[in-house]
Amino acid sequence: MLFLLSGAPAIFGFFGFNTVRAIAEAKFAKVDIARTHSLESLYEAFQNRQGDAFVVQVLFQDERVAQLMRRTQTKLVIFDSSLTDIFCFGMRNEHTKFPIALRLATLSIASQVLMSDVASVVRYERPTPESRLLSLIQSLVLFYGLEPEPELIEKVAKALSVDSLTSRTTVEEGMSANFPGRISSETVLSRLSHEQRTIVARLDEAYGQLIASGGTKTIAWPVEALSLLDTQEVVQAPFPLVGPARTLVSGPNLHLPAGRWLMEIVFGIEENGSGNRLKIEVKEARRPRGKQEIDLPKRGRLAVTIAFEVEETKHAVGIEIATMEGAIEGMLSVESMRLRRIGAPVLQPATEA
Repeated sequence: MLFLLSGAPAIFGFFGFNTVRAIAEAKFAKVDIARTHSLESLYEAFQNRQGDAFVVQVLFQDERVAQLMRRTQTKLVIFDSSLTDIFCFGMRNEHTKFPIALRLATLSIASQVLMSDVASVVRYERPTPESRLLSLIQSLVLFYGLEPEPELIEKVAKALSVDSLTSRTTVEEGMSANFPGRISSETVLSRLSHEQRTIVARLDEAYGQLIASGGTKTIAWPVEALSLLDTQEVVQAPFPLVGPARTLVSGPNLHLPAGRWLMEIVFGIEENGSGNRLKIEVKEARRPRGKQEIDLPKRGRLAVTIAFEVEETKHAVGIEIATMEGAIEGMLSVESMRLRRIGAPVLQPATEA
C-alpha cells in the first residue's frame, strides 16, 4: 500500500510525516520509508521497496514528478506551513545564513504551488491552537482507506510519544511531545535584526497569498531584500547613480513556481538633469529570462513591466539593475516590486526510468 505525502521542512511537515509513518507501521508488519527530491530518486525508491506498505515523502518537487502524478491520477497529502515556520525551522541552527533559509522557505512554498497546479492534492492546513490531534489522525487513517480502530489510534499516539490521547489533545501538544526541546519561531525571530524580521514578515504575507490563491494572486517582494553592489547594503532609500556604467542593484534571488510571470518595478528618480539609460534584467539561476531598457527622466516616478518565464521552480529568480552610461548626477530609488503569475508551465510527459 502506498502512503504518499509532502510537506514543508518545518515542524508540522515533519510531524505529518511521522504521523503517516506511524499509521502505516501500526497497520502493516513491514514498511519501507523514502524521502525523494527528484523523479530519479522516486523511481529508485519504488524499485527498491520490499515491504507491505510504502511511505514516500516528496520533497522539493520537480516538474516531472508533478506530471507523473497527474498522469497516474495519484493523490497527494500536503501538510501546510507558513513561510515563517519554514524559515525559522531552517534557522534553528544559529550558524545558518539568513539568505539561505529564506531561499529554502520560498522554494518549499513555490514547489507546493507547482504541485497543486497539476496533481490531485489534499491539503492539511497549518494547525491552529484549537486543532485536535485525534481528529487529524482519524482523518488521515480514513483518507488512506483504513478503519480508525481504537487499537490503531493508540499505536499511532504511542509512536508519536503522546502518553494520553484524548478528544481534547491538540496538534500542538502532539508536536511538542514528538519534538521535545524544539526551538520556537519566536526565539528564532528574536535573534534577527529589525530589517530581517521585516523581510520575513512581508514574504510570509506574499507567499501566504500565493499558496492560498493557487499561484494566481499578485504578490510583492520586499525592496529591503535587494542589495546595492557598491556597498553591499540593503536598498532602503535613494542611492546615487554617479559613477561609470555598472550594475547597481541585485537580488533577491528567491523561488517562484514555474510558469509565465509579469514583474512590475516602480522607480523614483531625482536630480537626474543629464539623463541616463537603465537596464533591468530578470534572471533565473543567473540565466537571462526577461529584460527592459528605459530612458530615465530628470525626476519623477516610473513603472517598468517585464515579462519572463520561470522554467524550473528549483532555480532562484533575481533581478539586476544597471546603468548603461556613466553618470555625473542623479539619485534612484526602488519603490516596489510586484509579481503576477499569468500562466502555469506546459509540462512535458514524465518518461519511464
